[in-house]
Amino acid sequence: MRYYFGYVLAIVALVILTGAFGFYWIEAGRNPNVQSFGDGLWWALVTMTTVGYGDIVPTTTFGRTIGAVLMFAGIGTVGVSTAAIAAYLIRLDRLDALRIHGFRDHVIVCGLGSAGQVLAQAFAKGGYRVLAIEKDENNPHISASRDSGIAVLVGNAGRSETLRRARLDRARHLIVVCGSDSNNVEIAAQARAIPRTVTPGLSCSTEIRDPELWYALGTWELGTRDAFRLEFFNLSELGARALLARYPPFARPPASGTGLTASAADGATARTDARVPHVLIVGASALSRHLIRHMVRQWKDAAPPADPLRITLVDANAGIVCEHLLHRHPELKTLAAINALTMDLQSSQFQHAAFLFDEGGQCDVTQVYVCVEDERLGLSTGLHLMNHVRRFGIPVVVRMDRQGGLTTLLGEDGDGKRGRAFEGFHVFGLLEQACQPELVLRGTNELLARALHEDYVARLPPDSTNPARVKWDDLPVDMKESNRTQADHIVTKLEAVGCYIVPLTAFEADPFTFAPEEVQRLAVMEHERWVAERRALGWTAGPRDPGKRTNPNLVAWDQLDESTQNMNRDFVRQLPTFLNRAGFTVRRYQV
Repeated sequence: MRYYFGYVLAIVALVILTGAFGFYWIEAGRNPNVQSFGDGLWWALVTMTTVGYGDIVPTTTFGRTIGAVLMFAGIGTVGVSTAAIAAYLIRLDRLDALRIHGFRDHVIVCGLGSAGQVLAQAFAKGGYRVLAIEKDENNPHISASRDSGIAVLVGNAGRSETLRRARLDRARHLIVVCGSDSNNVEIAAQARAIPRTVTPGLSCSTEIRDPELWYALGTWELGTRDAFRLEFFNLSELGARALLARYPPFARPPASGTGLTASAADGATARTDARVPHVLIVGASALSRHLIRHMVRQWKDAAPPADPLRITLVDANAGIVCEHLLHRHPELKTLAAINALTMDLQSSQFQHAAFLFDEGGQCDVTQVYVCVEDERLGLSTGLHLMNHVRRFGIPVVVRMDRQGGLTTLLGEDGDGKRGRAFEGFHVFGLLEQACQPELVLRGTNELLARALHEDYVARLPPDSTNPARVKWDDLPVDMKESNRTQADHIVTKLEAVGCYIVPLTAFEADPFTFAPEEVQRLAVMEHERWVAERRALGWTAGPRDPGKRTNPNLVAWDQLDESTQNMNRDFVRQLPTFLNRAGFTVRRYQV
């Protein structure tokens, strides 16, 4: 297309120059208005474009003949040029390029697959300016994104010139969801090499699909604090957390004392059923593996279980997945009784569903999760299992990419209730729940910030009127940022006592504990961090009044009352628990 456009321009220029030269050669000396070649060139331009000012008029027959040729040539070439320019602009997205010329503090989403489109739309709904980069010009999500007001550039995000066209040097966030982990990492590397022209720095959230690579890269998140902040996320892992939060498999006792509270991120409520839950998971997907891992940790953290959690995994590859889980987490053998049933989900054996019932014909499962990546198969499997367990009141949750219109089709009203026929049947939109801007942008930081808030709320007196005593989603922006800053500071505190964090590859039997002198030192650091943060926001010491931005604890550590000091010490003691819930653990540097 570029060459075609260049050819058209070359032909137009050749016609104008030829006409100008012929007109000047014929009319010079015969026409008093033609004194130089410039006069001939001017006449050719106004004639070619059919403007015809009338300041220069041919006086010879040959001059008029050239004028007639230029008029007809002008009509044709102007039409062809206009079409070529329009095609060039559309083909190479120059219209979007012109639109984003003034973009600043925008969000760039690399890759318009299913996840990329959901993320781009979520950021756009959040009030961000969004620019998507997509390599495949035939991707149907391009037109849908543009219809939503999202600018789209067609190009390879792995090339630095494409990122520069997207004005990466002025962007606020870069989201990389281009499919393969190698492509995503390469794009992140290219982005880091592009210097910034504005402040603040750029946050780069990169999707990593491989669980092993994601675990290995996860420790970088909390430690990166420069003009380029690198975050890694795994949609299946985020989806597993969201799924358990929305549809918990069992209840848990409320937190007591100063321990980490049962957070909304973990879907915790009070455990009242004495029977050991039996969770059925259909489909050996990545979501299933993360689901089992988080579920068993919840079971372990809820209370010292007398019996292992019962889990049945059904899939053609169930045995392989179970073997991998037990190899990575050998503690699962004592914390959970995992029964791997290797069978085709479309076989008559599965259709019979004998694994649902005990010898007395009673339903032996307490919760069903269908985590099949093929949405058609997953939906049919969920409906089939629902027919078996409906009379027992067992909930069935089916994983799909998006909830969409299926919820309406199955009869769910605005209050989340269903018609009698589908009562207990739920559709979980993985992308809609996992592709939340806050979770993707902040990764581990966001998970820790939420856990910190939940723990703080749990330790407030029952009659407290503290404005922070609300759910995370209802928390004011400044309070959310305070929790995020506190999570950011965790690495600094650990470094101060010779510790660091690593991915949690096993369920720790003996949790990490700080020495008493370390607890004291880190508690003081945490208080000093909080005081500096509050004062930077204009807070001063005084009676507690959020409206006037005063707080009695904005004083030196030695001036704090004992209960407030103990609250900071309790927070330090629970740091290992916070990190465990986010998938990390604390280690000491070898001396």
